[in-house]
Amino acid sequence: MKYWLGIGLVFVMQVIVTYVTAIIPTNGSFLGLGNMLLGVMGIPITALGNWALIKSKPEKSTAQHVIRSFFIGLLLPAAQVGIVILWKVTGI
Repeated sequence: MKYWLGIGLVFVMQVIVTYVTAIIPTNGSFLGLGNMLLGVMGIPITALGNWALIKSKPEKSTAQHVIRSFFIGLLLPAAQVGIVILWKVTGI
C-alpha cells in the first residue's frame, strides 16, 4: 500500500498537472512543449526517487511515506505552474 499511495498518487497528480499545462494555448511559444518535456523527464525521475525513499526506510508508516512522497512530488508541478505564471506575466 505504501508504494501505491506513495508513487501512484503522486504520479496521477503530476500527469494531470502536466497535461493541463501542456494544453494551455501559448501562441507559438515553446512553453507547452517545455512543460511537456519537463513532465516526460520529471515524472519517472520522481517515481524512481519516491520508490527509493520508500524502499530505504521500510519501518516508517504509510502516512509518513505518502506525505513525504507527496511533498517531493509537488516540486515538478510547482515548477510547471511557475513557468506558466512567468509566461503569463512577461508574455515571452
